[in-house]
Amino acid sequence: MQYKTSWALLHKLHEAIEKTQDFTPLTGIVHIDGCYVNHYIRPKNFKHRRIDRRKRHYQRKDKACVMVFRQQAANQEIIKGADRTLVALVKEENTEDVLALTHRLVAQKSMICADENPAYDSLDFHYDLWRVNHSQEYRSVDGITNNLAESFFARFRRMIMGVYHKMGNHYMLHHANEAAWREDFRHHSNKEKFDNVLTRCLKAKPSHDLIGYWQGNKKTTCKIWTGKFVLRNDKQYLAVA
Repeated sequence: MQYKTSWALLHKLHEAIEKTQDFTPLTGIVHIDGCYVNHYIRPKNFKHRRIDRRKRHYQRKDKACVMVFRQQAANQEIIKGADRTLVALVKEENTEDVLALTHRLVAQKSMICADENPAYDSLDFHYDLWRVNHSQEYRSVDGITNNLAESFFARFRRMIMGVYHKMGNHYMLHHANEAAWREDFRHHSNKEKFDNVLTRCLKAKPSHDLIGYWQGNKKTTCKIWTGKFVLRNDKQYLAVA
């Protein structure tokens, strides 16, 4: 099998997982966080040519943020940690996107655990919001953490660095959904995982983004959340789920 064939096949598997994702709102205890991707700028060799990479106008134009929502398993004696994971791609962590995504992906009156980022402040009016200030502590005095989200990003970053080396925003959600799928099915056997992916592939419609990829049919835009992304595809997801 050629590299081109295996690459296209891998992303078709990614797309089947994404299209058949269950977007039923999460309930119970939900951990939320964001991970910035494609943000690193290599410093210049000479010190006098280096820039302040903290300033917005020096940052990369393709900088984006992967948001994760992880539902803690109800019975921790059976499943330790989270049992459902949903991801989305946004330009940055901001109040508007965080609130809209949370309303879509998390049921009302659920308990949400987040860090000190002010983008999550508005969730306090709609959810049972608990915070941990990571600039001061890893775990609050009340025992609050958002470690379910942090542990996901720990493995996701290692996936980027150790397996794929780099990911473009056009296919970032493919890789993020792969990481989410691996997390949710970590307790299943290899046979159960194979059957699950095969079932998803048989239910998903043909890929418009990957047919003829090596002949020039390539994505021109990436699926960054605009307030309509998940809602626009609900019928498609429900049809193939």
